[in-house]
Amino acid sequence: MQPPVPPNEPQRIEVLEQYGILDTPPEERYENIVDLAVALSGAPIALVSLVAADRQWFKAKVGLDVCETPRNISFCAYAIAQPDEPMVIADASHDPRFANNPLVTGPRHVRAYAGVPLVTDGGLALGTLCVLDTEPRAFSAKQIDALRKLASQVVALLDLRRGMSRLESLRLRFESFMNAGPFLAYIKDSDWRFVYVNRPFLQRFGLHADQVIGSSDFDLWPESAPAFRRSDEAIRDSTQSQNFVEVLDAHPEDKLYWRSYKFPLSIEEHFYLGGVSVDITETQRQRKQLEDYQSRLEEAVEELRLSSLTDSLTRTGNRRAFDAQLTKHVEQAGHLGRPLSLLVLDVDHFKSFNDTFGHQAGDEALSAVAAKLRTSCGDGIGVFRYGGEEFALILPDADAATALVVGEHCRQAIALTPWPLRPLTISIGTATLRASDTPTALLRRADAALYRAKETGRDRVVGG
Repeated sequence: MQPPVPPNEPQRIEVLEQYGILDTPPEERYENIVDLAVALSGAPIALVSLVAADRQWFKAKVGLDVCETPRNISFCAYAIAQPDEPMVIADASHDPRFANNPLVTGPRHVRAYAGVPLVTDGGLALGTLCVLDTEPRAFSAKQIDALRKLASQVVALLDLRRGMSRLESLRLRFESFMNAGPFLAYIKDSDWRFVYVNRPFLQRFGLHADQVIGSSDFDLWPESAPAFRRSDEAIRDSTQSQNFVEVLDAHPEDKLYWRSYKFPLSIEEHFYLGGVSVDITETQRQRKQLEDYQSRLEEAVEELRLSSLTDSLTRTGNRRAFDAQLTKHVEQAGHLGRPLSLLVLDVDHFKSFNDTFGHQAGDEALSAVAAKLRTSCGDGIGVFRYGGEEFALILPDADAATALVVGEHCRQAIALTPWPLRPLTISIGTATLRASDTPTALLRRADAALYRAKETGRDRVVGG
């Protein structure tokens, strides 16, 4: 007679495979249970039997010299068909299910059997804890109850094994994930000592696990440790995840930059700190390079801007700069109600100087005049080359009297300089801003004053 097949057989077989128990080596914990079963029942044979698809396999056994038998002659295959109750047989030779079973008729001479199904939380019977005798016999209620309790211990061991197997699988997956990524991962305890680091961490610094586990940042890289400790303590004190850019001075040639994401962990009510760090040294290098490029570009743009506003010969502001500055100062003075004056000057008889000494000497003379004006006219006064040998000076906060004083000071500075080829003088016209003046009107009055200075003998200052 063939044993019945449980209605949930496919699911039962699948779960049995998930336990990963079949064909594993003997284990003392299971052996102890079958020893107890023999002692409590008085039967000579005890088994932890797991019923697979086509066999029953014994995880632990006493009194039997085989590790498995075919399922179709298995007593336990009948027992798992009724998972809620023990199966007890006083004399198998009188039971029509087993009377012709080779285990009964053959040399093993099985007569009595008592088996308690090993049932999972999901109600699936994976096998039995059973005892067998070669003589017909009855089993007391106390003995059956003892078998029930021992069977529950077997199920607990199976569940523990399954849980440990799952944990190991999770651990392997965790390790695979942590070791495959491009990041450095670590866990520190409340004393800031490493209790875990991943393989990339060790490889990045050329360290072994025993050099890191139990060590602190101060042991590994003391120069950078204070900054690391501050960020670690910030996580502990805030109990919030944070990210930092951290610098490690451990590299012999250059600093290493890390983007570190740190977070608090609570393990069995104890504080731990978890961290994941990504090497951003190359990114920082590229960023620094980009910043250098940008800085040089800004300098070049500024230099270009200044050159567009600077007279290349005299290094004073050019006509474009003069027009812009005059407009700005006129607007500011009008808005604030402050005085503003303008000086326009011309190097006297400069054409004859050029004709006599040449244009090279003329250029050198103009440059020298411009330099003398910049150093002699006072701070805050803008000097501009207005035309060929003409210059303009913008005097913020200067009234008409002040403009004449500044103009005279400039005139004397040029006249009293011992020029190498021949004496040089300048004629100056001044104008002070009126309420109705535009920049053009102010310049026109200064030009008119300059014309009068030249008409009345040169080397003088005339107000307009």
